[in-house]
Amino acid sequence: MLDLGRFPYINTDGTAFAVDNSDPYTIDEKTVLRDKNNKVVAIGKDDIFNASKGNFREGDQVEVKATNGVATEIKRLATKEEVEVAKALGKVKDAYVVPHNTADMAAAAKGLVEADIANNSITVSVTHLSGDTYKVTLKYNNTTVEATKNITVTKDASNIATLSELKYDNTPVADFNENTTEYTVPLPYGTDTVPTVTATATDQDATIKITQAKSLTGTIVDRTAEVIVTAANGKTTKAYTITFEVAQATQPQP
Repeated sequence: MLDLGRFPYINTDGTAFAVDNSDPYTIDEKTVLRDKNNKVVAIGKDDIFNASKGNFREGDQVEVKATNGVATEIKRLATKEEVEVAKALGKVKDAYVVPHNTADMAAAAKGLVEADIANNSITVSVTHLSGDTYKVTLKYNNTTVEATKNITVTKDASNIATLSELKYDNTPVADFNENTTEYTVPLPYGTDTVPTVTATATDQDATIKITQAKSLTGTIVDRTAEVIVTAANGKTTKAYTITFEVAQATQPQP
């Protein structure tokens, strides 16, 4: 009989053990314990039990050959630590997305990986390699057992659709605030050239579309310039307007 799995328990006197949900196997004086390279580690229950302190423990992954419930050969395929690290590595995603305003990408990715593996016995470290590529290292606490995986870490698209600056003919709009969207700009009497509106987005990845005012003497619609900001995510938008008003002629005193 050949059985493959992990030890759920080993009894205290080292004479029996189980693999996953199997019935218990007995260890006798002829039972051989081998490592994953097929090297003999111990023979007989006493030696195997003594070896269990470092080579035969609950949680190890093993292959068992048995006859009539007696283990003739136990081959340790992986230690408990190796199994746990491999299991955790399997939970690490190939790619992670962090908030667009993240300053420390590696630290943010580390937090996401820790949440995915959810194992306090494993230490996670993330280092930047190049571009969007980072290396995740998982290490079982207080051991040399570790595993690595390269992942991709990118920022999500910003939802910021505000302006940091709004001008007309290179003159800053008075009392500009990114959260105020409507402005009225007075112009001196006699102004007949429509000012050109320019704007700068708060987020450099946002896009701006400006519709200039058509005239200074028409309707309020004609005298209004509109600036529409579209965030990098392509969904969030914000509109700002500037309405120009030319001062009226001063009436002579009677």
